Amino acid sequence: MYLNMLIIVEHLEEFMGPWILIEYRSAYEHAKKTNIPILFTGIKTKDLPSTNKRFYEIINPRNVVILDPQAEITLTPEEAKSYRYFVIGGILGDHPPRGRTKKLLSDKFPEATKRNIGKKQFSVDGAVYILTQILRGRRLEEIPIAYGVRIFFLEDLLNTKYIYLTHIRSIKRPTGSLFQKN
Repeated sequence: MYLNMLIIVEHLEEFMGPWILIEYRSAYEHAKKTNIPILFTGIKTKDLPSTNKRFYEIINPRNVVILDPQAEITLTPEEAKSYRYFVIGGILGDHPPRGRTKKLLSDKFPEATKRNIGKKQFSVDGAVYILTQILRGRRLEEIPIAYGVRIFFLEDLLNTKYIYLTHIRSIKRPTGSLFQKN
């Protein structure tokens, strides 16, 4: 079933810093565990399935669902079954949110279907996790999440205003960062 689906993370940042690479690697590992293929577009990296091509150079935007927190309608498991391609913006969050998914993806591709997976910002790997859960039949309200977590990253403490998953208590990342739920 999942082999006919593809999660696309469209890289939209001007750079490829360590934080976004951590999120991309985590997103890839999660998708791999759930057997749902994932492709990172707009940037080529040696250790992730990726291409310098943009998603719209590979797939007609008419055939994709863009996941955008500003979309009016929430993606349901029933509706998700009728789509093959799901695009997540490869964007680091802002507080307050600037609506970059809408500006950089949704508004540029009016022919694409737009859906939200909640109205707040997710990390890229969090969005991939939530999407895979929806694709596996869970409703958004059944997926436990936490809003705002403290993250220790390269000796710094960051208090975020983004959604993370509540089953994450602490996870060691390749750079030695530590994620903790408040």
